[in-house]
Amino acid sequence: MPSAESKLRGVERSLRFLEYHWHRQINVGDVAAASRMSLRGLVKAFLRETGEAPGQVLRGIRIKHAQELLRGTDWPVKVIASVCGFNRFNSFAVAFRRDVGMSPGEYRQRIAQSAARSNEIPLPVNRNSGTPDDPIRCQAAMR
Repeated sequence: MPSAESKLRGVERSLRFLEYHWHRQINVGDVAAASRMSLRGLVKAFLRETGEAPGQVLRGIRIKHAQELLRGTDWPVKVIASVCGFNRFNSFAVAFRRDVGMSPGEYRQRIAQSAARSNEIPLPVNRNSGTPDDPIRCQAAMR
């Protein structure tokens, strides 16, 4: 039976894998293989260490990158969905609304309106914690 330390290392390997491959068509089986853990062991360890399943963490990483692209490019939303690893636009739209609280189009529109009012780039807020989700930009804004 793997030790708690080896399970933690597996979760850390998984998180690195997710951060590096978020834009690819990967699934939880790919994450388990990268972490050198069984699928069941990975899910249990992930839930224990992060409070979320690997698929939820991957979705959150993809949505974070989608927010960055919606703020920083004029790419069509369907292109952003594809670039961020979503197979179907509808899956992206549903996940984005669940995590951010509005559609990708509404998000882009609000960002543009906010920037026009303030002549600054607004800080995105993590809906779960209510805090800015980009600590570097947050630190720069506080100076």
